[in-house]
Amino acid sequence: MDKNEEESIKRIRTLLSYLPSNNLETPPVYECSDDINRVEESLNEIVPINPNKPYDMKEIIKLIADNNEFFE
Repeated sequence: MDKNEEESIKRIRTLLSYLPSNNLETPPVYECSDDINRVEESLNEIVPINPNKPYDMKEIIKLIADNNEFFE
């Protein structure tokens, strides 16, 4: 198995870990170590005032997602 196949299988396993095994099962629940009252001050600076300037949407998603975990 080459590196690309191994990486693909690893990503598929990650994706499947977010889903229930079947339609009758509830989705998995994971512990979240984030502070429930956390404030991400950096969000105030990521989106530029000028709407024509680019910004990294993935950075925003990672900042607001639980445990900074994001699967694309």
